[in-house]
Amino acid sequence: MKKFLRFFLSLFILSAMLGLAACTDDDDDDDNNNPPTTTNSVTAKIATDATINSPSDWKSSSVTGTLTNNITAITAVGTDGSQLIITIPGDATGNYPLNSSSGATVIYTEDPVAAGTNPNLIFYGIDGSGNVNITKFDKTNKKISGTFQFQTIRLLSGVRRYFTSGEIKDVSYLP
Repeated sequence: MKKFLRFFLSLFILSAMLGLAACTDDDDDDDNNNPPTTTNSVTAKIATDATINSPSDWKSSSVTGTLTNNITAITAVGTDGSQLIITIPGDATGNYPLNSSSGATVIYTEDPVAAGTNPNLIFYGIDGSGNVNITKFDKTNKKISGTFQFQTIRLLSGVRRYFTSGEIKDVSYLP
C-alpha cells in the first residue's frame, strides 16, 4: 500500500508541476474577437453522493499531455483549481477499463496544494468503476481525444466523486 501511495503521490506531484507550468495568461481571443476554441480541453459532469442526480459541470482551465515510456498521462486543472490526472498504458486508440489488469489509473484532487501535504485528500479511481475510451491518438499532430466515466474514492474516508460524460478534446501531448 505504501508503494502504491508513494508512486501515485510522485505521479501527482509531477503532473501538478506540469499542469502549473502550462498555465498562461493569453487574451489573444479578446484582441481579435474570435471565440475561444474547444480543443485541448477536458470536460465532465461530477457528482458527490449527495448530488448524484444533479451533477455539476467540470471543465479544465489548462491541460497537458505526456507520453513517456509508452504511458500516456493527461493532467487537467479545473476552473475551480481541482486537478484530474488520467493515465493509460499505451499510445493507441482503444478502450482502457479502469482496473488493475489494464493499467489505466485516475487521480483526482479538489485541492492539490493541501493534497500535496496530506495524501488522505487524494481521490483514486475505483477498480472496475469505469473506463477511458481513446478515440483519436494522432501521432503526427500529437493530439489525443476520447471519452471517460468512472468513480473515485478517498481511501481512508470512503468519500466518493462520480465522473460522467467525460470528454477529452484534442489534448496536445509531449513525447
